[in-house]
Amino acid sequence: VEKKKQEEEDRMEEEKKKKEEEEAKIALEKKKQAEEAKIIAEKKRKEEEERIAEEKKKEAEQKRIAAEKKKQEDEAKIAAEKKKQQEEEERVAAEKKKQEEEKRIALESKRQEEEKRIAAEKKRQREEEERVAAEKKRQEEEKRILAEKKKQQEEEERIASAKKKQQEEEER
Repeated sequence: VEKKKQEEEDRMEEEKKKKEEEEAKIALEKKKQAEEAKIIAEKKRKEEEERIAEEKKKEAEQKRIAAEKKKQEDEAKIAAEKKKQQEEEERVAAEKKKQEEEKRIALESKRQEEEKRIAAEKKRQREEEERVAAEKKRQEEEKRILAEKKKQQEEEERIASAKKKQQEEEER
C-alpha cells in the first residue's frame, strides 16, 4: 500500500512537474508573442511616422512649388504693369512731342504770315512814296511850265511894250 501510495505521489509529482513545464512553455510562448507583437507595433509606429514625415515633406514641397509659382506670377504681373506704365509714358511723351511740333509749326506759320504782312506793308508804303514823288514831280513840272509860260508872256509883253514905245516914238 505504501509503495502504491508512493507511486501515486510520484505520478502526481510528475504530472505537476509536466503541467508546470507546460505552463512555463506556454508563458514563454506568450512572452515571445508579446515581444513579437511589440516589435511589430514598433515597426508599424515607425512606418506610420515615416509615412507622416513623407506626407509632410510632400506638403512642404507642394507649398514651396505653389509659393514659387505665385512669386513668378507676381513678378510677371509687376513686369506687365511696368510695361504698361512705360508704354503709357511713351504715349504721353509722343503726344507731348506731337503737340510741341504742332506748336512749332503754328509759330513758324504765324512768323511767315507776319513777314508777309510786313512785306506787304513795306510794298504799300513804297508805292505810296512813289505816288507822292510822282505827284510832286508832276506839280514841279506844272510849276516849271507855268513859270516858262509866264516868262514867255513877260517876254512877249516886253516885246509888245518895246514895239509900242517904238511905234509911239515913230509917230511922234
